[in-house]
Amino acid sequence: AAALTAIINIFLSDLSIGAQLLSVILCSATYITAVKFRDLRGSDWMNKTYRKHISNYGVVITIILGTVITNLIIGPFGITDLGFLNVPESIRPTLNLSNGEPRPWLVPPMGFERELPFWAIFLTIPFALGLTILGYLDQNLTEVIVNKKDRLMKKAPGYHLDLFVCGLGMYPLLSILGLPFTHAATVRSLAHVLSLTTYETVPAPDGKSMITKVTGCVEQRVSHLVVHILMF
Repeated sequence: AAALTAIINIFLSDLSIGAQLLSVILCSATYITAVKFRDLRGSDWMNKTYRKHISNYGVVITIILGTVITNLIIGPFGITDLGFLNVPESIRPTLNLSNGEPRPWLVPPMGFERELPFWAIFLTIPFALGLTILGYLDQNLTEVIVNKKDRLMKKAPGYHLDLFVCGLGMYPLLSILGLPFTHAATVRSLAHVLSLTTYETVPAPDGKSMITKVTGCVEQRVSHLVVHILMF
């Protein structure tokens, strides 16, 4: 529904006809290409290893291809008003004050340009409790899935330090800077663990077929560090 609304809003905007048509074409092509890459896993094209990797990174490949093709097209066709993601030229808070200047890095507890009412502090308590429960459940649900016994992890309890690190260091720092809270993302965490899991093919108990068996998991912190550096 949100995607369809965004496409409809394109035609309701002040963009030129060329920009509107190209936007719809890019939206449709991006979705179709991403779906085709996802379905590639179950096809017989190339070999299983290539299909798996292309399918896993299908969305990233699609975004890169769409970005490159778009930049190659807009010049020759003279489309200058195509909408792009608005990214600041420098690393700064994106919230601008009434004077046009960005807000300070450190968030004043009692507000920016006008003082926060005293009653508003008590109004935020139920929302803060809800966020706390959500973060706790999401973190522990992810840990239960990631630390399953059949993954044969040797340092599984180490993952439980994440919530301690977030509560002691990350959450207070993010609150002071006014940044979004971080917590375990179940789908991405599971995909990351699966990418580090090692397998071997062994005969089935009936001796008539072969099955894939988990032999372990490459437990390290390098990929975590690199991913978050790239995100930053």
